[in-house]
Amino acid sequence: MKSCAANDPQRLKTVDDLLALVRRIGFLPLFESGITGFSVEERTAAASWWTGDADTDPWEWRIMLSANPEIAYGKFFDKKAGFIHKDFFPVFANYRRNGYDFEALFDDELASYRAKRIMDAFELNDEAVGKEIMSNDLKYIAGFGKDGGEKNFNGIFTELQMQTYLIMSDFKQKKNKKGEAYGWHIAVMETPETKWGYDFTTSAYSEKPSDSWKKITAQVLRFFPNTNEKQIRKLLAIKYPGTETQPAEKKKSVPKPKKTVPTYPYNLLKDISDDMPDTLNEDQMEGLRYAVSTLKPNEQKVIIMRYEENKAQAEIGKILNLSNSRVGQIKLRALRKLRHPNRINRIKFGFVGEEQRMPKLKEDCKNANSRAEQIKLLKNVFFSDFAVSYGIHISMYDHNISTLGGLMEIMDRDLSELADMLHNNEEFLAEVFQKLEEYHVDCSKAKAATLHNRSIKKEHISELDLSCRTYNNLIRSGFDSIEQLKALIRDDPKRLLQIKGLGKKSIEELLSKLEDEGIDVSAVRKLL
Repeated sequence: MKSCAANDPQRLKTVDDLLALVRRIGFLPLFESGITGFSVEERTAAASWWTGDADTDPWEWRIMLSANPEIAYGKFFDKKAGFIHKDFFPVFANYRRNGYDFEALFDDELASYRAKRIMDAFELNDEAVGKEIMSNDLKYIAGFGKDGGEKNFNGIFTELQMQTYLIMSDFKQKKNKKGEAYGWHIAVMETPETKWGYDFTTSAYSEKPSDSWKKITAQVLRFFPNTNEKQIRKLLAIKYPGTETQPAEKKKSVPKPKKTVPTYPYNLLKDISDDMPDTLNEDQMEGLRYAVSTLKPNEQKVIIMRYEENKAQAEIGKILNLSNSRVGQIKLRALRKLRHPNRINRIKFGFVGEEQRMPKLKEDCKNANSRAEQIKLLKNVFFSDFAVSYGIHISMYDHNISTLGGLMEIMDRDLSELADMLHNNEEFLAEVFQKLEEYHVDCSKAKAATLHNRSIKKEHISELDLSCRTYNNLIRSGFDSIEQLKALIRDDPKRLLQIKGLGKKSIEELLSKLEDEGIDVSAVRKLL
């Protein structure tokens, strides 16, 4: 149950609190409504329900308010119970009825004969003013149930309340032959015209039902501004009599245009990369044919049958005597290979164009006005090919680290970051500089910084002959050189004691080894 805390300032404590809230909002569901806070349930404590105490039990309050001259109680909210204040009821009646009295509704064949049988029980004439019928009696008076033969009493009974033709005016218990009350309280039904008079109930008939709907919607949004239209419609809207649509006209749905399936080679290009040309010239087509020809025979067959011949994977599997999933694996592997710079650049720039692109690119870099312009030019020049020869894997899909332009950005920002990325492989770093210089990039500052770093003594912590546990914890925390540990002790000795995994025993071992190397560790020992 969605209730509120006992100390919530918005909690309803008495029936008078509830009456004041219904007066203020104009209408209120009894139970959780889909709109946060818009119900009696959400504004009362769970422990107060169904206790039988009329002072604190909201279930008892509904009995008291149903007989209140200001309140209409009934199944008004998505076929669930709630309250509507007298001042707002004509607005609901106009919207829900679409300006129809029930007799006129039936005459226009907009109400069923079974609904008419229920409404006839109230003898809607001047002599019947003040007539009330208990809901269990109404069922049999209208000819429903085993004896009468009509079916779906509850559904029609609820619909008449939703259309505001019936309300619950009180709750009473059955009486035995001695006149003693017994059992559950049963709803007593009447028409709102009986409770408030015909003229008052129909006083909003002069306005359009859609205008009444706008008033209802505006009232909800006034008190619950975060509510969306879908929530309001679900709770309050109905297909009112005589129409097939809600009061606010629905937008006509525009059929979505059918997706055009790209044909070969553009279906293949789409799966290779989003950054591919919209059209291919003859040189680029030659580059594509070359790229596909470099694949393994079974990969070529799958690519051709899937994309050029437009065969389904299952069909390809039958032809090649392979399972559906195996065909999918081969296709994905072939696509990965086609994304390799050696192949994808042949497609992008053409078979001949790729050969001609590099000299022109080098000339453009030479004539560039700034490093930013050089970086932009080199963003499409991959270097992952020669990285492999050094045993260094660099993803070709990340242009920030796999292209010469990306490397330039990192190098200019922080050379040590570049060295770490290249696994501190000095030979490889020198080749990167050489590659950049081929494109007329000035690497003199980076080279000088590299030489300076080499001159600094950076023995690896393996020289300390530490235990396996201590060594592994230092490596995991990013400390792989004695020089780093010296700097840490000098600048932030407390941080050394916070290295993850280093206990007292490991700390003592490390300090002893560093002292053997002639390093002053007194700053750390003072903290122990």
